[in-house]
Amino acid sequence: MNTNTMMFKKENFTKLGVLLLVILSSSFYVYTIKEISNRGYSTSENMMFRGGICLFMGIVISKMKGYSIIPKNQKTQMIRFFTSGFASYFYTSSFTFLSASTIALIGRLDIPFLLILVALYTNQKNNLKSNLQFWLSVWTIVVVGYIAMNGIFSNGNPVGFFYAFLSILFIALGYLFMKNSANKENVLVLSNIFSLSILIFGFILLLIKKETLHFDIKDSGVFLLNAFSQIGIYALSVKLYKWYDVERARLPYVIATFTIYFIEIMLGQRKFELTVFMLSLIITGMIVTIILNPKTPQTKHTFLDNT
Repeated sequence: MNTNTMMFKKENFTKLGVLLLVILSSSFYVYTIKEISNRGYSTSENMMFRGGICLFMGIVISKMKGYSIIPKNQKTQMIRFFTSGFASYFYTSSFTFLSASTIALIGRLDIPFLLILVALYTNQKNNLKSNLQFWLSVWTIVVVGYIAMNGIFSNGNPVGFFYAFLSILFIALGYLFMKNSANKENVLVLSNIFSLSILIFGFILLLIKKETLHFDIKDSGVFLLNAFSQIGIYALSVKLYKWYDVERARLPYVIATFTIYFIEIMLGQRKFELTVFMLSLIITGMIVTIILNPKTPQTKHTFLDNT
């Protein structure tokens, strides 16, 4: 066995390991947000405690590792701050109305939305009639929108779907800037910006609603698991963004949808429903088809070039 073959196998093994860790981190992250909501925490409390704990951990780890906590490109990170804040508000709010697995499935529409945004904001818009990824993305959104509006998901609530769809728009925008930041910022800066964003947005929401904070020390484990999952997602996502284009880097998160679904079933938080499972499988298949479809030619200029 020559050296090149060994290096190739080692690289593939590393990528497989990262993929599996992303699936686990994403599953725990989504599930813990739902669990926090189930334990009686309001959206503002959910956001503030998650953001505060993870920001504290991120700063401590940064200091221990000797990493800078100041972003190199403040303009891009400021945009991420606002897109992350709005996305997290709508995303966290949707957990009040929907199950974790339903949100995880709807959340994977970030990929179709992302591809549509890229097509509309680059010179690919001149080739939309022949762009298979674009039209697959459009029809996937239409199909899922129809399913959501007609209550085919038995645990669905129109308000929850509305929040989930709004969060997807902001999440898709955030991925574009996340991809651009992956080669410029250290992973803890990226995580800390997100944490600071949900902390501040949660605090503003708390003031608007005139709520008071409550925290049960027994829930510390759930918040810590959420924080570790978030940092893990960012650390692993940076690697994926360096290896793949934006949409292909999202493939492990699509797979994680089923992990979350079966976690809920095993914990007795939902019953197995064949109709819902088959719909989830069909939608996931459509999204995987979009991801694995040969990518469109690289554009000469994109709106991210100057960020």
